[in-house]
Amino acid sequence: MSIDYKVRVYLASPVFEKVGGAKHPIMLDALLARIALERQGVRKTTAELDPKNIIFADLPIERIGKCYLCSAVFAPSRSYSKADSFAKRGTDAQNIRSFCKEFLGTGAVSIPALVPHIAVAEEYLDFYVRVTDKAEFFSLLKEAKRYGIGPKTSIGFGQIASIHVAEEKEHGNRCFKTEDGFPTRPLPYCDFKGKISDDAATGWSTYYAPYWNSIGKAKCYLPRPEQYAKLDIADGVFEDMVAEIG
Repeated sequence: MSIDYKVRVYLASPVFEKVGGAKHPIMLDALLARIALERQGVRKTTAELDPKNIIFADLPIERIGKCYLCSAVFAPSRSYSKADSFAKRGTDAQNIRSFCKEFLGTGAVSIPALVPHIAVAEEYLDFYVRVTDKAEFFSLLKEAKRYGIGPKTSIGFGQIASIHVAEEKEHGNRCFKTEDGFPTRPLPYCDFKGKISDDAATGWSTYYAPYWNSIGKAKCYLPRPEQYAKLDIADGVFEDMVAEIG
């Protein structure tokens, strides 16, 4: 029997957010898929650029087609954001110049370029998930702490302090839709038509891991941005800006 859980991930460092381009929510099933595949000896390589080399991860989570009933991140109501940058070396082949115009590539490892980003400090991140195998799910989740969550974990972003899990009894369907019928994660239109509010936004999106690869892209119902990208201006932001200018 499937069980609905609320997973709260307490953070030990800020979450990385890129400056340009669309904002994409953090997906818990993407992290668990990585852990599950690495247990099988499958690691991310450039071979994944070829769609035929993509391996779909079998997770202990209920799914419809290839869409796991595991919500995108629910951000807390308050967060603290700060503009920052880090130095990165690379070559033209790594396409750094696409987001950092001043980068001077040489074809070999070259001088560092400053990569702008936003550091988002949040106490925790919430996810909702419908689990089919409790023991296997907790085994994967236990390993998540050593990986971190979100982009750029290899340089210290999104480090996990602790993870708290509780049964979700208030509204179990939050793993894929809110009480008023809006999606809480990308949902393929053909599989969820009639189950989601007609007022929900639709667009082309990847709906299963790896989310960066277009192989899983389809017309989807999309979660509301306010679920994962809070727009409130946190206390202290303007004080920091004044201090930096001064």
